[in-house]
Amino acid sequence: MNILRVSPVIGFICIFLGNYFFNDIIGKCLLIIGIIILIASYIYLTRKFLLDRKKYPELFNIIQDLMKSYSLDRVKVLIWPFGFNAFAISFYGDTLIVTKELLEEMNYNEMKAIIAHEFSHLYHRDSVLVLALVLIFLAPFLFVITFFIPKNQIISLPSAIAFFISLFILIYGFKIINWIKIDQELGSDREAVLHVNSYKDLQNALFKMYNYIDRKKRRPTRVGAIFTGFDYISEYFFGTTHPRLKERIEHIEFAGKIRASMESQ
Repeated sequence: MNILRVSPVIGFICIFLGNYFFNDIIGKCLLIIGIIILIASYIYLTRKFLLDRKKYPELFNIIQDLMKSYSLDRVKVLIWPFGFNAFAISFYGDTLIVTKELLEEMNYNEMKAIIAHEFSHLYHRDSVLVLALVLIFLAPFLFVITFFIPKNQIISLPSAIAFFISLFILIYGFKIINWIKIDQELGSDREAVLHVNSYKDLQNALFKMYNYIDRKKRRPTRVGAIFTGFDYISEYFFGTTHPRLKERIEHIEFAGKIRASMESQ
């Protein structure tokens, strides 16, 4: 089962190396192998972990209810055995991934709040926008290292300049992407409040998710503590993908007050 965690990563690595050595026969083979791995992983995983209506009847009812609420005709739901989260992907159709541990930890209303949040991502096709921006900001970097950086030769000044410009575009591009993702998260929180019984269900679900992550953390080793510095460096240059918990809780409460005001009129 552990190979399932890394098979998509292996596919992307093969594609990246294949692109870099594209002029060689090995590069072309790596590119083809990477694409095959990604396609095979997608087909296998979407079939193996498809939602079983009999095993998860409450989740099935939540999905059916929210599909009507969001006017979505079809949503593929996968129960992922690893991690503690939920994900929404709209690249090809609408796919919702919910981890098994998350289902076991949340009650019905909290689970519905989380799924409503993910359905908001699906409805607005947030993942499509993020993927498009990743390709746009990554394209110059891949183009430069493929066609401007010679293999086993001294890099010329124009090539070096092109490399650093493309690297700057890549770094700042991901900073822009993460800023957009934060806005998407807050927007999905706000919209989810309109589709659940109480905004407190979403707040409680978030508290549980963050507490679960904190419980799983172990005291870092000395080397591990040093390496956490890379997390801060990454956050400084690229930003974060999600708002802070305090910001989300306050934003959800504010959305709940707006909903109550609208309903009282």
